[in-house]
Amino acid sequence: MRINGQFIPLLQAAQETGTAIVLATDNMDCFYDAIQTARTSSPPVRKSETTPFNTICRLFDDVLCSSTRRILKSEDPRRFFEHWLTSHALDFNNALLLDDLEKNCREFQAAGGTAIQWKSDLLDVEAGKFHSELKSWLQIS
Repeated sequence: MRINGQFIPLLQAAQETGTAIVLATDNMDCFYDAIQTARTSSPPVRKSETTPFNTICRLFDDVLCSSTRRILKSEDPRRFFEHWLTSHALDFNNALLLDDLEKNCREFQAAGGTAIQWKSDLLDVEAGKFHSELKSWLQIS
């Protein structure tokens, strides 16, 4: 799993405000299992140019995976997200989805949530706008 390096301090700052960070992915069960294993394993000792997988996995308070939920995010966002939100005394108007697919963002917004589309190939100007929108929603500077 690759993550944009600029995301890491933003996610950490969000967690410091008490915001829960949940990875919602349309993926296979082996990916979900790898994340769960990485979240409980020790960090690697060797130096690396990139952020290690298990360090990235620890950025997330929880993982929602289509293979375990038996539905894709865009098929029925209420069914995909609602149980998690309800079990944490939240609803869609308390939730922000960062997703690369416009359809997923649109469906999440239709369910009452806020969504920001993120594409890894964004130009620096667009990436700056994305980070500003994210910081604004999280109410961090």
